[in-house]
Amino acid sequence: MLSLFLGAGAQAQDTINVGANIGNVPWQFQDASGANVGFEIELVTEIAKNLGKKVNIVNTPFNGLFAAVQSGRIDVAISSITITKNGSKPCRSRSPTTTRTSP
Repeated sequence: MLSLFLGAGAQAQDTINVGANIGNVPWQFQDASGANVGFEIELVTEIAKNLGKKVNIVNTPFNGLFAAVQSGRIDVAISSITITKNGSKPCRSRSPTTTRTSP
C-alpha cells in the first residue's frame, strides 16, 4: 500500500518537499536522463499540480523517511509505505492510494 504522510507546513508553502527512496522500480526511480519518475512520483506531482504547488523530490533512505517528516526536512513521504497499526503513529496517514493482495 502507498500512503502519504503529511508534514505540518506542507499546505503553507509553494513547493512541497517530497521524500522518496529513489530506486524502487516502478514506484520511484531515475530514468536514463536522471529525471525522477515512477507511479508515486507522477501521483504526488499531479496532487501538487491540483493544489497549485510544485514538487521538490528529496532522495531519502527508506528508514529515514519518518524522521525526515518529523523534523520538517520533508513535508510528504512516499515509497511504497505500508500502513500498520504502530508504524504510522508518529505521522498522520491517509487512506492508501494503491493496494496489493498476495496471490
